[in-house]
Amino acid sequence: MGKLGVFGLLALLLSVGCQGGETTTDDEQAGVVACDPLATEHVSLELGRVLGAGKSADGTLYVIDHFGDSDRVFVSDGAELVLRNASGTGQVTEADGTLLSFWLEGTPELHVQLWQGNDGTTRLGVLEGELPKGAKEFEIGAQGEELELVPPSDVADVKLRQDNIDTVVEYAASVAGERLLVVLRPEKLDSYEQFRVFFGALGHLQERSPSNVSRALDGGSTWINFDVDGQTAEATFPVVFENDVFARGTPTFTLGKSDVAIDLLPEGQAPDGAAYYCAK
Repeated sequence: MGKLGVFGLLALLLSVGCQGGETTTDDEQAGVVACDPLATEHVSLELGRVLGAGKSADGTLYVIDHFGDSDRVFVSDGAELVLRNASGTGQVTEADGTLLSFWLEGTPELHVQLWQGNDGTTRLGVLEGELPKGAKEFEIGAQGEELELVPPSDVADVKLRQDNIDTVVEYAASVAGERLLVVLRPEKLDSYEQFRVFFGALGHLQERSPSNVSRALDGGSTWINFDVDGQTAEATFPVVFENDVFARGTPTFTLGKSDVAIDLLPEGQAPDGAAYYCAK
């Protein structure tokens, strides 16, 4: 074997032998793996600040927490706390305290109330079935069941679960006609931290960690910042008020210091044939 062949062999051995013969793909180095975020659940749950926790006579545990911008209700199922879809929630502030009211979807319907007195007292109650006609809340202790209070520390390590979560395509857009931007979120959004951002070519939409997601109170104008190979990208999705309704405005996109053309795809639709790569 000539000198060139020896050196070439040594270079090859060094390139694959420094790690015990293991090789890594570009995706592994980037910390991503092929996935289908539209078909699989990828929402992690953590308990926020516990506002109240109580146990019913049959041992069912009810927990109300505050997470992000929302108050949430968990109901136990075996050894797990399940996040329930709550509608018709309301807060009433009175001279001596605050009442939080929740209506939990399901059959039978369930109403959960939390009273927080200015004197530090807490009361929790549940009522199964419909509220009295014309009523917006029930009287804890006189209607339904008043719960036995449980210290927040007792529920801090209970496993959390969320059932029947659908993924929504919040935004999908073509960037400079070469790459795509797809923003996903769970149907029931508790925090903007649950937004997931995918950016790249159709055959390699890579998940990017957003550094900031903010939304205005004008009907939903949204700003999303994320990193693209060391450059800061900012996508802006404004809303406009036309003909007495809110509508999608013209988005903008900047990469580094450059403005890049961006065109929205049909609302709520993911690009056909896209291959997604999720962060590990």
